[in-house]
Amino acid sequence: MDASGSESVLFPLHVGLRARLDCACTDPSHRVDFPPAARATVAAHARHTDLGSRVHLGSFMAWFLWIKQARPNAFHVPDYHPPLATFAAGIAAIVVLVSFGYWLRTLRAEPASRRAPRVSRIVLTTMALIFPWYILMALLFIPRQFRHGRQSSPV
Repeated sequence: MDASGSESVLFPLHVGLRARLDCACTDPSHRVDFPPAARATVAAHARHTDLGSRVHLGSFMAWFLWIKQARPNAFHVPDYHPPLATFAAGIAAIVVLVSFGYWLRTLRAEPASRRAPRVSRIVLTTMALIFPWYILMALLFIPRQFRHGRQSSPV
């Protein structure tokens, strides 16, 4: 709260909702008319908003540390500013893939099974996805003289 006694604009909305929900549950004099189903929905929304905020903050930090710190300082490459067409193509690809995912969910009305996939299938899929990524990173970041198991002398 600020000096005037009202909530600050910077006060997160989900924290305010959570406080009102807690107040509605514990103090009958400050009762807020939330039906029981809505209480669970508001609490879940607050948790998901909190999780989403943390994921976005972590993504921004990863981007900043890689693009603005590691690349220019460690690898001595210039700051990267993608063209507007590349940026628009990336946003369009995200929108298309999200829309495609929602469309796929509507194809199946009832899930075939609610069992978790087998561990062996998860391991094989993970290895199949990691191997090409490892090869790409090895080609990009391992110096040429170390790739084939021999080191050339510096003299």
